[in-house]
Amino acid sequence: MINPPVARKEHVAVWIGDRMFIWGGETVANSIKLGDGALYDPLSDTWTPVSNLNAPSPRTNAAGVWTGTEVIIWGGADGITGEVNTGAKYNPLTDTWSSISQVNTFRPKYFQKTSEMPVWTGSEMIIMGDHNGSFGRSYNPINDVWTAIPNSGFPKFNYFSQIWTGTDVLIWGGAGPYPTYTNRGFLYNPSTQTWSEISNIGAPSARALPDLFLVGNKAIVWGGIDDDEVFNDGGMYDFTSNTWVPMATINSPSQRVAHISISSGTKFIVWSGSTRTTQPKYNNGAEFDPIANSWTPLTQMGVPSRRRSAAGVWTGSKMIVWSGDNSLYYGDPGIPDGGILSFENTNPGVEINGTAYSSINDAINASAANDTIIVTSDICENLFTSLPVNRVLIIPSQYKVDLFGTLTNNGIIINDGTIKASGLTFNNNGSYKGTGNYIGNFLNNGSIKPGD
Repeated sequence: MINPPVARKEHVAVWIGDRMFIWGGETVANSIKLGDGALYDPLSDTWTPVSNLNAPSPRTNAAGVWTGTEVIIWGGADGITGEVNTGAKYNPLTDTWSSISQVNTFRPKYFQKTSEMPVWTGSEMIIMGDHNGSFGRSYNPINDVWTAIPNSGFPKFNYFSQIWTGTDVLIWGGAGPYPTYTNRGFLYNPSTQTWSEISNIGAPSARALPDLFLVGNKAIVWGGIDDDEVFNDGGMYDFTSNTWVPMATINSPSQRVAHISISSGTKFIVWSGSTRTTQPKYNNGAEFDPIANSWTPLTQMGVPSRRRSAAGVWTGSKMIVWSGDNSLYYGDPGIPDGGILSFENTNPGVEINGTAYSSINDAINASAANDTIIVTSDICENLFTSLPVNRVLIIPSQYKVDLFGTLTNNGIIINDGTIKASGLTFNNNGSYKGTGNYIGNFLNNGSIKPGD
């Protein structure tokens, strides 16, 4: 990695479609809060600093959310006043920061892990739980407006985890007044502004700060802590049947905290971390397949050094990890290094002019004006990209694509097959047509011509 920023821990890392954005955190040796950032391009293996003009104040454990055009940085802890309720929006195209309104905002907890992060619905950022764990806010970045979320039906817990399902926010687990922990879960629907409780029969035991990710059509809960234990078990929640199934424990990663956890859309991945006492640190991990209900250890070939409080992103086919506390002794400043673990599909399912790509993400990022992207196999993928103007994406009748994440269509999508988008927020600003089926959440500002 050429010209990396200073080594750091507890920083923000967000994949913005073609690069990794990192910001904030604190130095490894002396915990100095940082207010700078950079963009990492995995194709050229190079770093580019981002502007500091109008950037948020230095802090750790901030929230970072990619909207498709901007990164929202908000909250965190500054080491002086504690949790902060300020932030800003970063535009990577113009390398500029813009302010976020303070009107009707609130004092949040800081965000200790990915699963605590606010969710992006496709039009707004939702943060559940203030400093006291009693309510939340939604933020519309276009209007720069904060709106209170009703707390009726929402128990007063903190240190829970949250994900966006495509239609609802799911929160699960958490800690209440000492020594209370919970294994309850709740769905919040922003369209109806209502809460509903999910079953906890067969759910994992009560805990705080679990990993919570949408993988396929299931919610995965793994790990977490209580006063006495660090967990390395979990469960899978089926939204359709409102039931839980225990996760296999064979080859499961060891008990750990401060690790990287990521959903690829089809697998759940755990890497690095440490014991609760911060030593020893780990550089191992595993991926979980919810269909097979099995764990597979990650390769150790070329693996980065042991570390905790690092950050990682999913690119659509690769996991990029960077920095964190990889110090060898107290006072060691650490090394600003990382690694890329490829999960490339050996049977590419997308083509542009005869050139094969392993994912829709990769094909869109490699495309040029007036290119046609053709799906050539069934695909299950977590999307973090936008289809630009003057691009065409075609899904032939014989193929089905299961999509998660966020897709913004500014071009033309011709769907003659099936798009199953149970975990996808699809913003159609372009043209969508075809004879195929679409199953899921559809936000339309463009043109729809079924049957063309």
